[in-house]
Amino acid sequence: MKVVDLIRTYKGVLFGKPDYWHPQIKANKYVDKKLPGKYYLDMSCKADYPGKLDERGVPLLVLDNKNYHFPVTIAQYGLGNYDKYQITKENVCLKNFFDAANWFAKNHATINSSYVWYSYFEKRSYSVKAPWASALSQGQGISVLVRAYMKSREQKYLNIASRAAKLFEIPVNRGGIRTLINKKNVFYEEFPSDTPSLVLNGFIFSLWGLYDLYLVTKEKVILQLYEEGLETLISILPQYNFFGWSRYDLYNFSIPNVTSIFYHRLHIEQLMVMDQLTGNQIFRKYLAIWSKGERNFSVIILSQIVKMLQKLTVRNLCPSVDY
Repeated sequence: MKVVDLIRTYKGVLFGKPDYWHPQIKANKYVDKKLPGKYYLDMSCKADYPGKLDERGVPLLVLDNKNYHFPVTIAQYGLGNYDKYQITKENVCLKNFFDAANWFAKNHATINSSYVWYSYFEKRSYSVKAPWASALSQGQGISVLVRAYMKSREQKYLNIASRAAKLFEIPVNRGGIRTLINKKNVFYEEFPSDTPSLVLNGFIFSLWGLYDLYLVTKEKVILQLYEEGLETLISILPQYNFFGWSRYDLYNFSIPNVTSIFYHRLHIEQLMVMDQLTGNQIFRKYLAIWSKGERNFSVIILSQIVKMLQKLTVRNLCPSVDY
C-alpha cells in the first residue's frame, strides 16, 4: 500500500477525525471511589450503534463480510447506554444496556474455573490466532456486569463477573491474559501474543474492571490483581513515552508503534482518571508531557510520520492485517 493510499484509508484515525469507532471520549470529572457509577470515561457517544444488531439487539461487528459478536464492541455499547441513561433517563437506553449485560451473562466459555469472552477473528499484527481472550474484553465486560448488578441487584451478574476475573490469574501460555515483565511485573494483555505486546489502553481498561469489581465485592484477591497491575503500570509507563508522544504498545515491531492522534488523546484521558484514582505523581507527569505533545505541531508531525511508516511495515508483513 502506498503512503497516499494509507493516508486516504486511515486519515480519520491518523488525524483525529472523530467517528463512532474513534470518538472524542472525555474523562468523567468526578470518579466515585466508593461504588461504580458512570464509567470512568464518558461513553455516552457509544450508545447509538451505527452497524448491525442481532435479533436480541446486540451489536455485530462486520469484518471480511462476516458478522462477529465482538465483546469489546458489545461492552462499549452497553457502557455507552448506561452513561446515556444517567443523563437522559430514557428507558430505551436502560434496555440496551441490559441487552449487552445479558449477552455477557449468557455467552461465555470456560477455562479452568474462569469465564472468558472470546474474540473469533485473527489479530494478524500480533500473530494472534482465533479464538483469543483479551484483558480489554474481560475488564469492560466485568464493568458492564457490575453495573447491571448495581442497577438490578440480581446476584447472577456479580457471580459471572467474579468468575470472569479469574482469567486475570491465568498466564497467556495457558489461554489466559496474564504475562510477566522482567519475571516479576504482572501485565494483563489486550492481545495475548506469544511475544508480549503490552498494549497500554487495553491494560488500563482492564484495571478499571477489576477496580469496579473490588468496590462491590471487597474481595482481597480482586484487590491484589488490581494492585499487581497498578504497580506494573506505574513502573513501565515511562517506556510508552516517545519524544513527548505516547506509544500504543511495546511490541517488538521494527518501527515503534506510536499512537494515532485518537489513541494519544485516549491515553491522556485515561491518565486523568488514573490520577484521580491513585494520586500517583507518575500519571500527572505523563499527563502533562503528553498534553504538551498534543499541542506541539512538530511532535504531532513526527509521531504521525512514524505511525504511517510503522503501518506500512506491518502491512508488508501481514497484507490483510486489520486496523
